[in-house]
Amino acid sequence: MTSFSYRRWSGTRAAVLAAAAVIGTAAMAAVGAPDAPAARRDRHGCTDDRVCIYPGPEWSGDRPAVHHSAARVVNLGGFRGDHRVFNNAYRTTVRFCTGYNGQGCGAPIHPGHWTDRNLTPINSLLIQR
Repeated sequence: MTSFSYRRWSGTRAAVLAAAAVIGTAAMAAVGAPDAPAARRDRHGCTDDRVCIYPGPEWSGDRPAVHHSAARVVNLGGFRGDHRVFNNAYRTTVRFCTGYNGQGCGAPIHPGHWTDRNLTPINSLLIQR
């Protein structure tokens, strides 16, 4: 029969083992299960999974002028001056393009982000998944 000696685990060893156990438990809790995706929802009048353009450089009473869904190219017409563009589309980026049919595009707007932009030189939006 094996006997257990408490003397072996006293003092410094016990403190080191206790600290290791606490750190290990904290690390496991930090890693845990992967985070669930952020809750998707309608925001500022922009339906979930849409890209919305507002009449001016503000939320305009949460009433977008237009909203687009699905990954595609949107040729713009009639938008002059500053407008707010909000990407409420999950896993989708939006790029402003100076040419029609998604040509000459700039940096993307990521999901959940918005920008106030002069749309006069912009001729299309490239919505990509």
